[in-house]
Amino acid sequence: MKKIKADPLLHSEYLMNERQRWKKRKDDGKTPPSVHNMNEREARRKRRYWRAAQEKCRIQTKASQQQSPPATPVPGSSQSQRGRKKVACVRSKCYKDLQKLTVKLRCMERKKEKYRKKLERVLAANSRTDKDTPRKHVKKMLSGCQVSDTVAAQCDYENNQTQVCCQQREEQALYTEHIFHTVFVKVQTG
Repeated sequence: MKKIKADPLLHSEYLMNERQRWKKRKDDGKTPPSVHNMNEREARRKRRYWRAAQEKCRIQTKASQQQSPPATPVPGSSQSQRGRKKVACVRSKCYKDLQKLTVKLRCMERKKEKYRKKLERVLAANSRTDKDTPRKHVKKMLSGCQVSDTVAAQCDYENNQTQVCCQQREEQALYTEHIFHTVFVKVQTG
């Protein structure tokens, strides 16, 4: 239909066809009778019927308009101002909530850092105490045995001496290996 109305030739052709169709239907008696062709009494009855139908239609449209939502508020009206107030209220609430959450986040980060440091200290203390000192080594060996303090002290002393000797032997072996390596390198290079 839009294409027909856009083109003036097609539109005039369409109107001419519609007029011919109407005349044909009127000649065949398929159209409602015209008020001009009725007698006076029938014309009055028909017009009364039309007025009643028109009144009924007006009442129905008025009722439907009352049930429909109100029109969009006019700029500057009280409705739009209330809307702006509500938006401002919601924004300020969001801002306050954001401030509270940032404070909470900072507090939680401080707690996290505190407990992380505490864990590091505990792990460092455990790593220092886990080293097997000579005295702890003797206590572990003698656990479950009833031995006098002098015997325990003697075992501690002997264990300490053996560890010192073993350490000296390891150092001596490393030193001799180093000397052999340097001599070998000097012989190779000339």
